Amino acid sequence: MDSPLVLIASALLLTILVLAGIILILVRHRRQRPYSTVVDPHVHMDRVWQDWMEADLHSARADLRREAREILDPHQLHAVREDLREFEKRILTRPYPLTAIREEMMDSVDRRILNVEILRLPPTEKARLRSRQPDIIQSDTHAREYVVANELRLAIIREYAARRYGDRADNDWFEVYEHAARLKKRLSRTRILHSVEQADGGTPEDSRHQAIEMVDKQLRIRLLQVPPGTSFKRRPSGERLEGNGQGSPAHDDAGDRDTSG
Repeated sequence: MDSPLVLIASALLLTILVLAGIILILVRHRRQRPYSTVVDPHVHMDRVWQDWMEADLHSARADLRREAREILDPHQLHAVREDLREFEKRILTRPYPLTAIREEMMDSVDRRILNVEILRLPPTEKARLRSRQPDIIQSDTHAREYVVANELRLAIIREYAARRYGDRADNDWFEVYEHAARLKKRLSRTRILHSVEQADGGTPEDSRHQAIEMVDKQLRIRLLQVPPGTSFKRRPSGERLEGNGQGSPAHDDAGDRDTSG
């Protein structure tokens, strides 16, 4: 039978190991999420919308804002604003709002790439795709409206994240993701056409597409870990980037459209 001293020592050791395990889990959990510290609690989505839409037309926002006002009617603009209000309500109930914001921004970039590439398809291929996939937007006019609404929404969310959470910097995580998305353009078109072939009973999905998806998922995970305000140094092609904070995704350019405001 073990002595009381041995039992006490064993209990202490077990307690230490349990505490160490809890601390390790908390540290890892923390590293998997961007910091959600509120920089300015007075910033809300409605305020950002109003400031963004009414600011000086000579600002960097002017082109997108003018395009939105030309292509979207008042009802559509109102719908975008209401959607942003609902989005803010949802994310503020989550433990890590900035994670939800970044995920939505990356999804918006992906939606841009998909719908722009569909618009760029030859008319016959576009018609074929729409006939095979009814969930695809069925007219160029509506598709262009969707793209513009998506860009406007993305720009407002980007501004909201910057002002409320300080989540914007030159060549930051978002520009890294936009650059990565631009590199996927050709593959996106190939995949769109391949999806039509699959619908017609063609060949199974190319393993290269599956590999790209895996790389994209890893990039998203890494970018969610980057602290707000991190800038990545631009390096010559082929070299890795170095951040001024945690993480160093290996991409070095901005996306096709500047939504930094």
